[in-house]
Amino acid sequence: MAAGVALVASPAAAQYTAGGGTANPPNTNAVAIGPGATTTGANATATGVNSNANGDSASAYGNGAVANGGGASAFGDGATANGGSATATGQGSFANGSDAAAYGFNSNANGAFSTATGDFASANGNFATATGGAATANGGQATATGTNAFANGAFATATGVHAFANGDHSTATGTQAQANGLSATATGVTAIANGA
Repeated sequence: MAAGVALVASPAAAQYTAGGGTANPPNTNAVAIGPGATTTGANATATGVNSNANGDSASAYGNGAVANGGGASAFGDGATANGGSATATGQGSFANGSDAAAYGFNSNANGAFSTATGDFASANGNFATATGGAATANGGQATATGTNAFANGAFATATGVHAFANGDHSTATGTQAQANGLSATATGVTAIANGA
């Protein structure tokens, strides 16, 4: 060792709790703030009454917010994110599945990599995507884009306000367009296609 160099022990990374929060082990760099706030995991953060962050780097911000899974994030009162890297942003939003994302008041994303964006938007199925207020996509890789757009079925696609695609691989494009049945395609305002 060089002359004049002193060895100094590194301080252990500590947790921070306040207001009745609890940081359960492992709790390196964990933060729990608020009555009933709890964390379990390194770098986990829970802020808000009864907020709960479980998993390394999980984050829950808001009263009753819950983040379960490594890297899961819940932002907003009552927001819930279940799954590795799941994200729920908005009061009452719910993201359930690995990398699922729900953005908006009472938005709901269920399924791996599903995404719901907009108040009351709902995406149900792996890789399902719902974008717009009250847009709904039900089915693996279903896509609904537009206010009240509705896609129901695997690979179903509804694009436009009140567009409605009902059936696997069905496609409705345009305001109030309706495609009903397997692989049905309706294109244009109020267009209607009835397939198998």
